[in-house]
Amino acid sequence: NWQSGLSSSIICGLDYLIEKEPILDYVVFLVCDQPYLKASNIQAIVDEFYLNHQPIVASDYEGIQGTPALFESSFFEEIRKLSGDRGAMSIIKKYANKVALVPFQDGIFDVDTSEDIEKLK
Repeated sequence: NWQSGLSSSIICGLDYLIEKEPILDYVVFLVCDQPYLKASNIQAIVDEFYLNHQPIVASDYEGIQGTPALFESSFFEEIRKLSGDRGAMSIIKKYANKVALVPFQDGIFDVDTSEDIEKLK
């Protein structure tokens, strides 16, 4: 239901995961347009979750807190209420005091336009 915006993809993914694995401690959301994302970035987020016990762990790039981001299961219902073409950034901002940050400098670069593709080349 892409016409409903980014939130519908997040909810669809979360619902699918819960259907397949009803007992989840957390999920990590990723976007597909960050070409410099590596498995080590995701591992750093998971490690931070277990080390510091914050219920949200977000990537930090140039002062932006965003994806990849981990959300503990206590946020699943709130995530399922997202709407429109917005991700879970509103949840990260709302609960800023419950967010741990992991540096991901290359996360600032994403591929949205043909100009971005040229820069990537």
